[in-house]
Amino acid sequence: MRLLLIILVLPLSACANAPVGWGGSHDIVLANEKAITIAYDPIMGGYSKAMQAATEHCGEYDKSPVPTVSGKRGPMPTQTYECR
Repeated sequence: MRLLLIILVLPLSACANAPVGWGGSHDIVLANEKAITIAYDPIMGGYSKAMQAATEHCGEYDKSPVPTVSGKRGPMPTQTYECR
């Protein structure tokens, strides 16, 4: 029973910190006090996790994220948020 549990959980835990496109949900491309750009995987729920990451990042500067420019980084979409 333990072996079966390990076999089932190990692959899932490996995906938790995987790069975008390989099981990861989002990746910060660029971040500073003015803005943050995040590549995300829409299949893995990446847009909502990207928004959450932008909120946390801009919150460090007592600002809120405002979506501005969308683009692509390879096959993955990107979203830039200005911290205002």
